[in-house]
Amino acid sequence: MHLESTGKISVVELSHKKNKVIMLLSNGESININEDIILDYYLYLNKELDMPTIRKIKESAEMNETLQKAYSLLAHGLYTKKELKERLIRKKCNTTTIEKVIKKLISLNYLNDERYVEEYLNYAKNKGFGPKKIKSELIKKGINDYLISMINFDNQEEEIEIQIEKSLKKYRNYNYQTKIQKVYNHLILLGYNSELIKDVLEKKISIDEDVEIQLLRKDFDKAVNKLKKKFAQKELEKAVISYLMKKGYKYDTIYEVLKECDYYED
Repeated sequence: MHLESTGKISVVELSHKKNKVIMLLSNGESININEDIILDYYLYLNKELDMPTIRKIKESAEMNETLQKAYSLLAHGLYTKKELKERLIRKKCNTTTIEKVIKKLISLNYLNDERYVEEYLNYAKNKGFGPKKIKSELIKKGINDYLISMINFDNQEEEIEIQIEKSLKKYRNYNYQTKIQKVYNHLILLGYNSELIKDVLEKKISIDEDVEIQLLRKDFDKAVNKLKKKFAQKELEKAVISYLMKKGYKYDTIYEVLKECDYYED
């Protein structure tokens, strides 16, 4: 009598390959298992298995495979529950099994959203991120509202001042208005409050008239060289003034440079 006719399926091969064992059954199925599963189900050649047992072995094998994939991901850095779930789904893992794996990892403290927030805040501080960007990023990562509400966002003025100092080095060759706008835009992108940015900028950056005139003279020459082929004399004056005003210079300052260069005709 064939084994299948008894309602049983037998183990016909257990082959070891690297860190896994391939179990071949008499019905032609093969299941990737490990040594723990062999011990748990006391598997050996020619052992007969019923279908409920085979299903449990498959579930255990799937759990083990998903767990190993999760360990591999966690070995390269911290993940939130949401992030890990998304990564395992992309790896074609079963969603029900993923939930079991996540519960197990939480119980082992390998997944801990509170610890993740602490680590992320250190990273965000080094990057100069403000409250809005930090909250937005943590929401994307699946951190709950309660944990986000516990974050201390004191000393924002000091953080903005630090970022202004860094930005001023980058934008030092821009005129006052352009410099202010570029620093402001940069701080907005970093996630700081717009009104607080304006207050700190007003305190930290003042106009240096001598530097402003020097920059204007350079931009004036660039504007004339760029526009003189397109406009006649009278139209050129207007075009140059418009060009310089768009770059953030005040009309009175532009007028003084025009007179200084004997360019503007009364």
